[in-house]
Formats: sequence, C-alpha cells, structure tokens
Amino acid sequence: MQKNITTIIICAISLSILLACNQQKSTKENTDTLPAQTSNVTSIESKSLNGQLYILAPSIDSTACMAYGECDCCASHYAFLDDTAFIAVDYCLEGDTYYKGSYQLSNYNIILRFGTLVIQKEYNMEEVESDGSFKLRLEKYDSQKIVYPLFLCKGNTCFKSPGDETHYATKDTMQLKAFIATLKADGIAKHFNVK
Repeated sequence: MQKNITTIIICAISLSILLACNQQKSTKENTDTLPAQTSNVTSIESKSLNGQLYILAPSIDSTACMAYGECDCCASHYAFLDDTAFIAVDYCLEGDTYYKGSYQLSNYNIILRFGTLVIQKEYNMEEVESDGSFKLRLEKYDSQKIVYPLFLCKGNTCFKSPGDETHYATKDTMQLKAFIATLKADGIAKHFNVK
C-alpha cells in the first residue's frame, strides 16, 4: 500500500512538472516574437529618452508592446534622467543592483556607458518573515559600455539587447517620479547625486 501511494505521488509530481514546462514553452513561443507593428528606427533626431522609465526583460507582450519577466534576476529598470544620464537597477529576490552612467543615441543604437560605482541593496533573507530591511553596499568596478539596437513598437522607441538571449526594453507604466522617490527613500539617490 505504501509503495502504491509513493508511486501515485511521484507520477502526479512528474505530470505537474511536464504540464508546467509545456505551458511555459508555449507561452514563450507566443510572446517572444515582436509584433508586426515593429520597425527599425530610421530617425533618432526627434527621439528623446529624457524623463522616460523603461523595463528590460526577456519577454515581450506582442499585443501591448510591453516587456516583462517572470523569473528571478531577469528584469531591470532603466531611468533616463535627462539627455545624457541614466540609472539602471537589476532586480533579484536577495537584493537589487544599481548603476549610474551616461547614454547617447547614435546610428540607431543606444550606447550605455556604466560608471564605476555600483550599489548593492541586500535584503535580510535570514528571517522567514523579513520586515523588508536591507543594507547598502557600495562597490567600485571597471566602467562598461553596452550598445543596444533601437526599434519602434507601435510608434514607441524601444531597444533590445544584443546576443543570443534577447531582452526587450519598453516604456514602463511606472512613472519616473515614483522611481526616483523610491531611490531617495532607500538612500540610493544621494550616492548617485540625484536631486
């Protein structure tokens, strides 16, 4: 009897995993292709990212032209503070990583130059019911440069990562003011001289 119950439980778990993987695969196939309304950017003179907040993630909703990520460490925000400066944050369950740098629109690309200061926001993961407390750790790294190709999606300027694993960046529904308010409340803005 014990052996039959164990066999049933193993079969049920295996079936659940198989169904979940197949569902995730079909969802990915339907959303990772860009919608027909996308095109390469042919004129960047009138395009400005100033004051915009973008989300960078591995999937894109082809109907709404919205990037999204449903996994740990796969979504980021890019906040374009003015015509040259940006702040980026990579989100993970155990902590978030913040960068500041400069950007430039050139030859239908966005060129991001990351500064040397990196701020790690580390959450207290040792308690089962964490109170949301965190600590900031400031680190210095070599400056990095990344070039992302621009594209238009339903008239909005977007960008995507180069390489085999493409991530898409689209305008986020969150407002830049709210993003900056969070930076200030968490004590991050002062390290990047954001007013």
